[in-house]
Amino acid sequence: MAFRLATVLWGNWYLERFLGVTIPSLLADGNVPAILRRGAGVYDITTRASEARALKRSPAFAALESLLPVRLNVLEDRAFAENPHETHKRVWRSSLKAAARNGAWVAFVPPDGCWADGSLRTIAKRIAAGKTGVCAFHLRVDDASFLAEFERRGHKNGPSVVIAPRELVDIALRTFAPLNCVYSRDSRHVPPHTEYVFFPVSGE
Repeated sequence: MAFRLATVLWGNWYLERFLGVTIPSLLADGNVPAILRRGAGVYDITTRASEARALKRSPAFAALESLLPVRLNVLEDRAFAENPHETHKRVWRSSLKAAARNGAWVAFVPPDGCWADGSLRTIAKRIAAGKTGVCAFHLRVDDASFLAEFERRGHKNGPSVVIAPRELVDIALRTFAPLNCVYSRDSRHVPPHTEYVFFPVSGE
């Protein structure tokens, strides 16, 4: 089944994480290569002109382009100046509509996420089995601690990064972001943009 990947990124921090962590983890055999064996795909990346130039110079981006068509959609800087997250949501909604028109499924890829090997393959299998949607969220981690552990385990060298699901969960739990504390169901200070909620499960 055809698919579409969509990423929106802006600023040096997102650019560095996208090139150093996100793309390499997407290049693991169980991710982009696996879903390409199931159907044709395209990757839409929406960004500013400065980041687009940096992407084109990057070996990681070249490796991604060698696997599937990558379309760089360049927006004016002002689109990210005031509320970049609104631009983010508009682009993702547009990607969702485009995928529907073409009978494809779409995966929204945050520019600062790390994908365990087999993640996209699993999503594609669920969609092929008839699911209309798959919720897959990323645990927030402390950036510096995560990168240190990421490199300590030898995941920085090479164009692709292969991390087993349990290993990635282990790294995430060891480098848990303090912000996660307010995502507890019992928290008295829940942020307006709540990404997920932690709560105890009886017997576990």
